[in-house]
Amino acid sequence: MKKIGVAIFGATGAIGQQFVRFLANNPLLDIRIITASKDKIGKRYADCTSWYAETSGNGLEIPDSIAGMHLSETSLAAVKEAGGVEIVFSALPSDVSRDLEFQSAEAGFWVVSKASSNRRDPLVPLLVPEINTEHLQILPAQRSKYKFGGNGAIISDPNCTTSGLVLALKPILDNVGIKRVVVTSLQSMSGAGYTGLSPVAITDNVLPFISGEEIKLRDETAKILGKFQDGKINNATFPVYSSCIRVPVDYGHMEDVYFETGNECGAEDLKRFMKRFRGEPQEMGLPSAPDCPIVVREEENRPQPKLDVNTNHGMSVVVGRVREQGEGFRMMVLVHNTVRGGAGMAVLNAEYLAKKGLDKMAFKESLSA
Repeated sequence: MKKIGVAIFGATGAIGQQFVRFLANNPLLDIRIITASKDKIGKRYADCTSWYAETSGNGLEIPDSIAGMHLSETSLAAVKEAGGVEIVFSALPSDVSRDLEFQSAEAGFWVVSKASSNRRDPLVPLLVPEINTEHLQILPAQRSKYKFGGNGAIISDPNCTTSGLVLALKPILDNVGIKRVVVTSLQSMSGAGYTGLSPVAITDNVLPFISGEEIKLRDETAKILGKFQDGKINNATFPVYSSCIRVPVDYGHMEDVYFETGNECGAEDLKRFMKRFRGEPQEMGLPSAPDCPIVVREEENRPQPKLDVNTNHGMSVVVGRVREQGEGFRMMVLVHNTVRGGAGMAVLNAEYLAKKGLDKMAFKESLSA
């Protein structure tokens, strides 16, 4: 199939670099324009980007196909001038992303966003394509309310920590139900962005609170694991109690998850549910989809960020220490925060849309087919 042209808003930051990594040689998607802050406009990508994102096959090197591209201003006008763009990826800070995302959707572009600015909107799906593609049925109502032009729409990714939690919980919810969840997240420094956390604050230290994270983890989990019924997304009803902690680790968010199931089962049953879990991306053979979205480790000291964060190029969630405890169960969940919890998820969402057909995705009957 013909490649679909894409734009990346905010291509030089932590998430933007992962967008570049996943899109540089993508068989479905083609980068037409990359944008950055005003001081970088007109410069070559390689000349003004401190590259941190490991690229498969190239180590810590900027992909050759992108290194020489010149950065444009972050504006709708620049995207229109570039031409050939149908999907806009947003890796912008939340405080500047909302207006630009709405402008892009009004102009008829698909917007796939990593920003949190629109996640709480009941008409904006939080898409994890192995879990809740049925939520895309909300898009006709979104287009109608906001008067988006053409195929314009906004789809958001969940918070990086939420991404790992919901993938691990989904097969459990489907098989035995869930009564409640208590989770403590140990979140890496890169989750604050490359310039977002002072080394003085985190060196030899643990920060017991991350502003806004606990609310996101609670609310986004309920939304993603909810059902589309009666023309709206109805949240899952089990409670999620959370604590979110910053730890001195470069990449990877670890989650200590306690949960109680609705029906009786054993730890081996839970591991079996997770090991065999697959979704539409695996059935469709999407380029960024891992064969196993959940990898279960049996060793008592795994997962570990240093050893496991790049499992299947960072697109698999790694689960370990699944065990009975009290009236419920406990497990450790590891997610790569800038890949499966970041740009990798967004690219997988866009691949899903591209493979389904962007024009067809404008109609409700196509979404539910």
